[in-house]
Amino acid sequence: MTSANLQRAMLLHCKPYRENSFIGDFLCEQSGRVSVFFRKSKKGTSLSLFNLYLVSLKQGQNELFFVNSYELDKSFDNLHGHFLYSGMYVNELLSHLLPRVEFEHSLFELYQLTIANLVDIQQQAEAQAAISLAVLLRNFELSLIDELGLMPDFLHSADEQTKIDANKSYYFVADTGWVSKPVLQTPIVCSGQLIHKIAQRDFSNKDDLAQTKQLMRYWLDQLLGHKKLKSRALFIQPKK
Repeated sequence: MTSANLQRAMLLHCKPYRENSFIGDFLCEQSGRVSVFFRKSKKGTSLSLFNLYLVSLKQGQNELFFVNSYELDKSFDNLHGHFLYSGMYVNELLSHLLPRVEFEHSLFELYQLTIANLVDIQQQAEAQAAISLAVLLRNFELSLIDELGLMPDFLHSADEQTKIDANKSYYFVADTGWVSKPVLQTPIVCSGQLIHKIAQRDFSNKDDLAQTKQLMRYWLDQLLGHKKLKSRALFIQPKK
Protein backbone atom coordinates (compact mmCIF):
# COMPACT_ATOMS: atom_id res chain seq x y z
CA MET A 1 0.00 0.00 0.00
CA THR A 2 1.40 3.42 -0.94
CA SER A 3 1.54 6.27 1.55
CA ALA A 4 -0.53 8.60 -0.66
CA ASN A 5 -3.86 9.63 0.93
CA LEU A 6 -3.32 7.35 3.91
CA GLN A 7 -4.22 8.38 7.42
CA ARG A 8 -4.19 6.70 10.79
CA ALA A 9 -7.58 5.54 12.02
CA MET A 10 -9.18 3.43 14.74
CA LEU A 11 -12.57 1.73 14.67
CA LEU A 12 -15.03 2.94 17.34
CA HIS A 13 -17.86 0.53 16.53
CA CYS A 14 -19.32 -1.45 13.64
CA LYS A 15 -22.21 -3.73 12.74
CA PRO A 16 -22.81 -6.22 9.91
CA TYR A 17 -24.49 -4.72 6.85
CA ARG A 18 -24.58 -7.40 4.18
CA GLU A 19 -22.55 -10.52 3.50
CA ASN A 20 -18.88 -9.82 4.27
CA SER A 21 -19.53 -6.08 4.69
CA PHE A 22 -19.92 -3.72 7.65
CA ILE A 23 -20.92 -0.18 8.57
CA GLY A 24 -19.23 1.60 11.44
CA ASP A 25 -17.48 4.70 12.73
CA PHE A 26 -13.80 5.53 12.43
CA LEU A 27 -11.88 8.03 14.47
CA CYS A 28 -9.40 9.34 11.92
CA GLU A 29 -6.29 11.42 12.44
CA GLN A 30 -7.26 13.87 9.69
CA SER A 31 -10.98 13.38 9.00
CA GLY A 32 -12.26 13.15 12.57
CA ARG A 33 -15.20 10.87 13.36
CA VAL A 34 -16.66 9.50 10.13
CA SER A 35 -19.14 6.79 9.17
CA VAL A 36 -17.58 4.13 6.97
CA PHE A 37 -18.52 1.14 4.85
CA PHE A 38 -15.96 -1.65 4.51
CA ARG A 39 -15.66 -5.28 3.44
CA LYS A 40 -13.60 -8.17 4.69
CA SER A 41 -10.27 -8.48 2.92
CA LYS A 42 -9.61 -11.20 0.37
CA LYS A 43 -7.80 -13.08 3.12
CA GLY A 44 -11.01 -13.10 5.18
CA THR A 45 -9.71 -10.65 7.78
CA SER A 46 -11.65 -7.60 8.89
CA LEU A 47 -11.16 -4.44 10.94
CA SER A 48 -11.17 -4.86 14.72
CA LEU A 49 -11.94 -2.47 17.55
CA PHE A 50 -9.01 -0.68 19.24
CA ASN A 51 -6.40 -1.51 16.59
CA LEU A 52 -4.52 1.27 14.83
CA TYR A 53 -4.80 1.16 11.03
CA LEU A 54 -3.52 3.03 8.03
CA VAL A 55 -6.56 3.59 5.84
CA SER A 56 -7.53 5.14 2.54
CA LEU A 57 -11.05 6.60 2.43
CA LYS A 58 -13.27 7.66 -0.45
CA GLN A 59 -16.19 10.06 0.02
CA GLY A 60 -19.54 8.42 -0.71
CA GLN A 61 -23.07 9.76 -0.48
CA ASN A 62 -24.01 12.11 2.35
CA GLU A 63 -21.62 11.52 5.28
CA LEU A 64 -20.65 7.94 4.40
CA PHE A 65 -17.07 7.07 3.42
CA PHE A 66 -15.87 3.91 1.72
CA VAL A 67 -12.73 2.21 2.99
CA ASN A 68 -10.68 1.66 -0.16
CA SER A 69 -7.84 -0.10 1.62
CA TYR A 70 -6.43 -0.63 5.09
CA GLU A 71 -3.46 -2.20 6.79
CA LEU A 72 -2.72 -2.90 10.42
CA ASP A 73 -0.24 -0.50 12.01
CA LYS A 74 -0.43 -1.48 15.71
CA SER A 75 -2.47 -4.15 17.44
CA PHE A 76 -4.35 -3.33 20.67
CA ASP A 77 -7.19 -5.87 20.37
CA ASN A 78 -6.06 -8.19 23.17
CA LEU A 79 -8.03 -6.43 25.91
CA HIS A 80 -10.20 -8.55 28.18
CA GLY A 81 -12.41 -8.25 31.27
CA HIS A 82 -12.72 -4.77 32.76
CA PHE A 83 -10.02 -3.49 30.41
CA LEU A 84 -12.13 -4.50 27.42
CA TYR A 85 -15.22 -2.93 28.99
CA SER A 86 -13.21 0.25 29.65
CA GLY A 87 -12.17 0.40 26.00
CA MET A 88 -15.80 0.01 24.96
CA TYR A 89 -16.75 2.76 27.42
CA VAL A 90 -14.18 5.12 25.91
CA ASN A 91 -15.48 4.30 22.42
CA GLU A 92 -19.08 4.96 23.47
CA LEU A 93 -18.19 8.36 24.92
CA LEU A 94 -16.50 9.37 21.67
CA SER A 95 -19.37 8.03 19.55
CA HIS A 96 -21.99 9.98 21.52
CA LEU A 97 -20.13 13.20 22.32
CA LEU A 98 -17.81 13.82 19.37
CA PRO A 99 -19.45 15.71 16.46
CA ARG A 100 -18.88 14.50 12.91
CA VAL A 101 -16.48 17.30 12.12
CA GLU A 102 -12.75 17.73 11.79
CA PHE A 103 -11.10 18.11 15.15
CA GLU A 104 -7.78 18.79 16.78
CA HIS A 105 -5.08 16.21 16.14
CA SER A 106 -4.55 16.01 19.90
CA LEU A 107 -7.90 14.23 20.35
CA PHE A 108 -6.82 11.36 18.11
CA GLU A 109 -3.56 11.13 20.04
CA LEU A 110 -5.51 11.16 23.33
CA TYR A 111 -7.63 8.21 22.19
CA GLN A 112 -4.72 6.18 20.83
CA LEU A 113 -2.66 6.75 23.97
CA THR A 114 -5.62 5.80 26.20
CA ILE A 115 -6.08 2.48 24.40
CA ALA A 116 -2.32 1.78 24.48
CA ASN A 117 -2.28 2.51 28.22
CA LEU A 118 -5.19 0.10 28.75
CA VAL A 119 -3.06 -2.65 27.23
CA ASP A 120 -0.13 -1.75 29.49
CA ILE A 121 -2.22 -1.52 32.67
CA GLN A 122 -3.69 -4.94 31.91
CA GLN A 123 -0.23 -6.37 32.65
CA GLN A 124 -0.06 -4.89 36.16
CA ALA A 125 -0.85 -6.69 39.40
CA GLU A 126 -4.58 -6.71 40.12
CA ALA A 127 -4.64 -4.15 42.96
CA GLN A 128 -2.38 -1.67 41.17
CA ALA A 129 -4.20 -2.21 37.86
CA ALA A 130 -7.54 -1.24 39.44
CA ILE A 131 -6.11 2.09 40.62
CA SER A 132 -4.27 2.77 37.36
CA LEU A 133 -7.42 2.01 35.37
CA ALA A 134 -9.52 4.43 37.43
CA VAL A 135 -6.91 7.19 37.04
CA LEU A 136 -6.68 6.56 33.28
CA LEU A 137 -10.45 6.80 32.80
CA ARG A 138 -10.79 9.99 34.87
CA ASN A 139 -7.97 11.60 32.90
CA PHE A 140 -9.56 10.57 29.61
CA GLU A 141 -12.98 11.91 30.62
CA LEU A 142 -11.55 15.26 31.70
CA SER A 143 -9.34 15.56 28.62
CA LEU A 144 -12.24 14.71 26.30
CA ILE A 145 -14.46 17.37 27.88
CA ASP A 146 -11.60 19.85 27.58
CA GLU A 147 -11.02 18.98 23.90
CA LEU A 148 -14.74 19.49 23.21
CA GLY A 149 -14.49 23.00 24.66
CA LEU A 150 -16.85 22.22 27.55
CA MET A 151 -14.45 22.55 30.47
CA PRO A 152 -15.52 25.17 33.04
CA ASP A 153 -13.14 27.18 35.22
CA PHE A 154 -11.67 25.08 38.04
CA LEU A 155 -9.83 28.04 39.55
CA HIS A 156 -12.72 30.47 40.15
CA SER A 157 -16.33 30.17 41.28
CA ALA A 158 -18.83 30.83 38.49
CA ASP A 159 -21.25 32.84 40.61
CA GLU A 160 -18.91 35.09 42.59
CA GLN A 161 -15.89 35.07 40.23
CA THR A 162 -13.59 34.56 43.21
CA LYS A 163 -10.73 32.10 43.54
CA ILE A 164 -11.69 28.60 44.64
CA ASP A 165 -10.89 28.43 48.36
CA ALA A 166 -9.41 25.10 49.46
CA ASN A 167 -11.20 25.41 52.82
CA LYS A 168 -14.69 25.96 51.39
CA SER A 169 -17.24 23.69 49.69
CA TYR A 170 -18.62 24.26 46.20
CA TYR A 171 -21.55 22.94 44.18
CA PHE A 172 -21.14 21.71 40.62
CA VAL A 173 -23.51 22.78 37.83
CA ALA A 174 -22.72 21.04 34.53
CA ASP A 175 -23.31 24.01 32.21
CA THR A 176 -21.94 26.62 34.61
CA GLY A 177 -19.14 25.27 36.74
CA TRP A 178 -18.47 25.55 40.46
CA VAL A 179 -20.76 27.80 42.51
CA SER A 180 -20.49 28.74 46.16
CA LYS A 181 -24.20 28.74 46.99
CA PRO A 182 -26.40 25.61 47.19
CA VAL A 183 -28.43 24.80 44.08
CA LEU A 184 -31.29 22.34 43.81
CA GLN A 185 -30.31 20.80 40.47
CA THR A 186 -26.99 19.27 41.55
CA PRO A 187 -26.13 16.50 44.02
CA ILE A 188 -22.39 17.17 43.65
CA VAL A 189 -20.60 19.02 46.44
CA CYS A 190 -16.79 19.09 46.60
CA SER A 191 -14.22 20.80 48.72
CA GLY A 192 -12.11 23.50 47.18
CA GLN A 193 -9.08 21.36 47.94
CA LEU A 194 -10.46 18.49 45.81
CA ILE A 195 -11.34 20.90 42.99
CA HIS A 196 -7.72 22.08 42.99
CA LYS A 197 -6.51 18.48 42.87
CA ILE A 198 -8.80 17.62 39.94
CA ALA A 199 -7.53 20.67 38.05
CA GLN A 200 -3.99 19.39 38.62
CA ARG A 201 -4.99 15.79 37.79
CA ASP A 202 -3.76 14.72 41.23
CA PHE A 203 -5.51 11.42 41.99
CA SER A 204 -2.97 10.07 44.47
CA ASN A 205 -5.59 9.83 47.23
CA LYS A 206 -8.11 6.97 46.88
CA ASP A 207 -10.95 8.95 48.46
CA ASP A 208 -10.34 11.84 46.06
CA LEU A 209 -10.38 9.38 43.17
CA ALA A 210 -13.71 7.93 44.32
CA GLN A 211 -15.26 11.40 44.65
CA THR A 212 -13.96 12.37 41.22
CA LYS A 213 -15.65 9.29 39.76
CA GLN A 214 -18.99 10.44 41.23
CA LEU A 215 -18.46 13.91 39.76
CA MET A 216 -17.61 12.57 36.30
CA ARG A 217 -20.54 10.13 36.34
CA TYR A 218 -22.95 12.99 37.04
CA TRP A 219 -21.26 15.41 34.61
CA LEU A 220 -21.16 12.97 31.70
CA ASP A 221 -24.76 11.96 32.36
CA GLN A 222 -25.73 15.62 31.83
CA LEU A 223 -23.64 15.91 28.66
CA LEU A 224 -25.08 12.66 27.26
CA GLY A 225 -28.65 13.81 27.87
CA HIS A 226 -29.12 10.95 30.36
CA LYS A 227 -28.45 8.40 27.61
CA LYS A 228 -27.55 5.04 29.12
CA LEU A 229 -24.23 3.57 28.03
CA LYS A 230 -24.24 -0.14 27.22
CA SER A 231 -20.65 -0.52 28.37
CA ARG A 232 -21.47 0.58 31.93
CA ALA A 233 -23.81 -2.39 32.32
CA LEU A 234 -20.93 -4.75 31.56
CA PHE A 235 -19.06 -3.62 34.69
CA ILE A 236 -21.87 -4.75 36.97
CA GLN A 237 -22.55 -8.16 35.46
CA PRO A 238 -22.94 -10.80 38.17
CA LYS A 239 -20.05 -13.20 38.49
CA LYS A 240 -20.74 -16.73 37.35
